[in-house]
Amino acid sequence: MSRTLLTFNTYKITPAIISEFEKMQKSGLDCVLVVNNEYGIIDSKTSVIEKEFFGVKAKCLLVHLCDIENLKLHVIEDIGKGGLLGSNIWYNTDYLAYFVRHHFSDYDFYWSIDYDCYLNASDYKEFIEFYDREDTDFIASWFRKERSDSGWYWIECVDWAYDNDECYYGCVFGIVRYSGRALDVLYKRRVELGEVFRDSKKEDKRWHFCEFFCATETILNGFSARSFTDDGHKITAFDLLDFNINRVFTHYDNKVYHPVKEDLLDMKIKELYYSNLGRAINNANGILDYMTLPFYLRHVVKSQDFVNSKNDYTLGESIAREVKKYGGGGGVVYNFSFKKKIFKLK
Repeated sequence: MSRTLLTFNTYKITPAIISEFEKMQKSGLDCVLVVNNEYGIIDSKTSVIEKEFFGVKAKCLLVHLCDIENLKLHVIEDIGKGGLLGSNIWYNTDYLAYFVRHHFSDYDFYWSIDYDCYLNASDYKEFIEFYDREDTDFIASWFRKERSDSGWYWIECVDWAYDNDECYYGCVFGIVRYSGRALDVLYKRRVELGEVFRDSKKEDKRWHFCEFFCATETILNGFSARSFTDDGHKITAFDLLDFNINRVFTHYDNKVYHPVKEDLLDMKIKELYYSNLGRAINNANGILDYMTLPFYLRHVVKSQDFVNSKNDYTLGESIAREVKKYGGGGGVVYNFSFKKKIFKLK
């Protein structure tokens, strides 16, 4: 019987992230929290440790820039996403899978899931079991054949490695599954292509993005691939809310949502405060008009029961506080129709 490891990749530790990781643990499979620890968010001198976060015990694999360099993987220049290590992990998410394979080599399959993914289910058991029935080497969303004139940004200036675009393939990361044998070959190819890239005399050249590299090299090396988009498990972009904090579903659909980030919710709340608060206050009698709110906050504020009186909280802070307060519960959706006055305008 094949063995499968679930990994959850993150650079920060929050209740929402640990909540999703706990859902993975409920699948009954071995799980590892893979942490970009370049800035020491976890105090440890060893790579593999056991930690407890918000009451949840987790096996952690800590990654540093030196670990990537020790694997002889090509390090690209900082592209502005979390420093040098953050840049490489974002651009080359597959690097994390090679590091996982290096430390946990006795598995047949590896799921690599990013921190800003959310599976709308009580746990990952049904999702994982759906694919346990097959031995496909690489599973990702939107797996497809690509060509050089398709307009996809990540296939520009990649011809330093290939003679033509007949071999071009693409996919979308966020959540992928590798077979162990495919990971071994992909890692080897990353190292080999790093040397080719550094020796190439082409002026316009770009290091292969993970979504291009893994899809293309999977096919070139004779491995099998599958798009779970075709199975109804598609990734649906919805970047305004972190669904582990804000329950907006009425039922489970077993689909993956990506990206979902709580920092974007905070950004939208601030946007609401600065752009709409003045207009809202100017309504008759200072009542906050529900229809003045952007659509992404109307599910939060479904009551017009607001009054204009002094309070220690701004509207934005109140919304943030109440969203967090009412957004708990394991996969249960809350109806934000409040029966009492909750927000008061300052």
